[in-house]
Amino acid sequence: MTAPEFKGARASNAGDDFHELWALRQSLALLDGNDGLSAVAVEGLRAEDEQGAPLDTWAGVDCTLYYGDDDQAPDAIVIDQVRYSAANPQTAWTATRLCAATNKDKDNSIIARLATAYTGLAA
Repeated sequence: MTAPEFKGARASNAGDDFHELWALRQSLALLDGNDGLSAVAVEGLRAEDEQGAPLDTWAGVDCTLYYGDDDQAPDAIVIDQVRYSAANPQTAWTATRLCAATNKDKDNSIIARLATAYTGLAA
């Protein structure tokens, strides 16, 4: 049996579908109300939380989960980078893979983007 081709739009769509379904699944906890989740942002933080930081600060944030009273400062903020590969779904996420960069400056690895977002939150 021939394996399906996972390049271009097919691979991108599979990743987008996974990302959207994952964010939706997290958002369903808002209906429950038992774990303290008060807000969910997709593709970065809430707009008011991103102000004052360079735009690329949040490039590695696919989903942000806010915990605590929505009318006050959050008790906790969880930032997530969601990864999925339809071509290689069983490939493990090793430290080497998390640190791998694909640009000439070697500054776009998953861990580097999450570190930039963490630094932005800490500021």
